[in-house]
Amino acid sequence: MKSSVVEMGREEEEEEPVLCVRISDVVGGQVENEKQEKKELTSLGGKGAKRKRTNECDVSGKKCDYPSKLVIHMRTHTGGKPFECDLCEKSFTKAGNLKSHMRTHTGEKPFECDLCEKSFREAGTLKSHMRTHTGEKPFECDLCEKSFRQAGNLKSHMRTHTGEKPFECDLCEKRYRQRHALHDHKRRCH
Repeated sequence: MKSSVVEMGREEEEEEPVLCVRISDVVGGQVENEKQEKKELTSLGGKGAKRKRTNECDVSGKKCDYPSKLVIHMRTHTGGKPFECDLCEKSFTKAGNLKSHMRTHTGEKPFECDLCEKSFREAGTLKSHMRTHTGEKPFECDLCEKSFRQAGNLKSHMRTHTGEKPFECDLCEKRYRQRHALHDHKRRCH
């Protein structure tokens, strides 16, 4: 729309301001997480509908600090993964996860260790790597006091105490505590 403005006897046309949508730096120019969340908020009973003001999940009762966090949480119940990779069609619940995934295609590793110059795709992986230099092992077993650099290693270790064997061979039904043991079994026996 244009409006007319009269200035000193002559007519000028003035354009009304246009609101711009912020574009993500995700490959393919996908719109930032915010637009998707607004859309989902509306479908969850957001603007214009009566909804609890506490940002509490109606399914699990989890309380979120912000409405946008509730939208993301609700995807765990709905299975919604609105952020899809254009190259391999994997999909994600968050725009940031797609952005991180795109680095597998581009080979980008922006997080570099200052001590040994290894590079990583994600900040969390660098943080975990830094423990190899510091010797820190923050994940400690409550039963035998053995400690680990990564939470996953503690989780795997706990199976030695519980006897749990969650990895089952689909060919002979033999079970293993660790995924790599199952892979070794399949290579050797099948």
